[in-house]
Amino acid sequence: MSDAGKRAFTAIGVFGHLARMVVFGLVGYGLLKAAMEYDPQKAIGLDGALNQPSHNSYGPFLLGIVAAGLIGFALYSIADARYRKI
Repeated sequence: MSDAGKRAFTAIGVFGHLARMVVFGLVGYGLLKAAMEYDPQKAIGLDGALNQPSHNSYGPFLLGIVAAGLIGFALYSIADARYRKI
Protein backbone atom coordinates (compact mmCIF):
# COMPACT_ATOMS: atom_id res chain seq x y z
CA MET A 1 0.00 0.00 0.00
CA SER A 2 1.31 3.47 -0.81
CA ASP A 3 2.09 6.06 1.84
CA ALA A 4 -0.92 8.17 0.83
CA GLY A 5 -3.15 5.08 1.11
CA LYS A 6 -1.75 4.32 4.56
CA ARG A 7 -2.47 7.84 5.75
CA ALA A 8 -5.99 7.75 4.32
CA PHE A 9 -6.87 4.42 5.89
CA THR A 10 -5.30 5.48 9.20
CA ALA A 11 -7.52 8.58 9.23
CA ILE A 12 -10.58 6.47 8.36
CA GLY A 13 -9.62 4.00 11.10
CA VAL A 14 -9.30 6.74 13.72
CA PHE A 15 -12.69 8.15 12.73
CA GLY A 16 -14.21 4.65 12.86
CA HIS A 17 -12.72 3.89 16.26
CA LEU A 18 -14.07 7.19 17.61
CA ALA A 19 -17.54 6.29 16.34
CA ARG A 20 -17.30 2.91 18.07
CA MET A 21 -16.20 4.71 21.23
CA VAL A 22 -19.33 6.87 21.13
CA VAL A 23 -21.61 3.85 20.67
CA PHE A 24 -19.93 1.82 23.43
CA GLY A 25 -19.96 4.88 25.70
CA LEU A 26 -23.71 5.28 25.23
CA VAL A 27 -24.30 1.58 25.95
CA GLY A 28 -22.07 1.75 29.02
CA TYR A 29 -23.86 4.84 30.27
CA GLY A 30 -27.21 3.08 29.93
CA LEU A 31 -25.95 0.04 31.81
CA LEU A 32 -24.45 2.13 34.62
CA LYS A 33 -27.63 4.18 34.91
CA ALA A 34 -29.73 1.01 35.19
CA ALA A 35 -27.33 -0.42 37.79
CA MET A 36 -27.36 2.72 39.92
CA GLU A 37 -31.15 2.92 39.86
CA TYR A 38 -31.49 -0.83 40.64
CA ASP A 39 -33.83 -1.23 37.68
CA PRO A 40 -32.72 -3.89 35.19
CA GLN A 41 -35.66 -3.01 32.92
CA LYS A 42 -33.93 0.28 32.08
CA ALA A 43 -30.79 -1.41 30.77
CA ILE A 44 -30.32 -0.68 27.07
CA GLY A 45 -28.45 -2.37 24.29
CA LEU A 46 -27.13 -1.06 21.00
CA ASP A 47 -30.58 -0.22 19.65
CA GLY A 48 -31.52 1.74 22.76
CA ALA A 49 -28.20 3.55 22.80
CA LEU A 50 -28.67 4.70 19.22
CA ASN A 51 -32.32 5.56 19.84
CA GLN A 52 -31.65 7.89 22.81
CA PRO A 53 -29.92 10.72 20.91
CA SER A 54 -32.47 10.61 18.10
CA HIS A 55 -35.00 12.40 20.33
CA ASN A 56 -32.82 15.52 20.61
CA SER A 57 -32.62 18.30 18.04
CA TYR A 58 -29.07 17.27 17.06
CA GLY A 59 -29.97 13.55 17.09
CA PRO A 60 -30.22 12.86 13.35
CA PHE A 61 -26.95 14.70 12.77
CA LEU A 62 -25.18 12.70 15.50
CA LEU A 63 -26.60 9.43 14.20
CA GLY A 64 -25.40 10.31 10.69
CA ILE A 65 -21.89 10.97 11.96
CA VAL A 66 -21.86 7.71 13.94
CA ALA A 67 -23.15 5.79 10.92
CA ALA A 68 -20.45 7.30 8.70
CA GLY A 69 -17.87 6.42 11.35
CA LEU A 70 -19.03 2.82 11.55
CA ILE A 71 -18.86 2.56 7.76
CA GLY A 72 -15.35 4.02 7.98
CA PHE A 73 -14.44 1.39 10.56
CA ALA A 74 -15.72 -1.32 8.23
CA LEU A 75 -13.57 0.05 5.39
CA TYR A 76 -10.58 0.22 7.71
CA SER A 77 -11.15 -3.39 8.80
CA ILE A 78 -11.30 -4.55 5.19
CA ALA A 79 -8.06 -2.75 4.35
CA ASP A 80 -6.45 -4.08 7.52
CA ALA A 81 -7.43 -7.64 6.61
CA ARG A 82 -6.07 -7.19 3.08
CA TYR A 83 -2.73 -5.56 3.88
CA ARG A 84 -1.82 -6.98 7.30
CA LYS A 85 1.58 -8.65 7.51
CA ILE A 86 1.52 -11.82 9.56
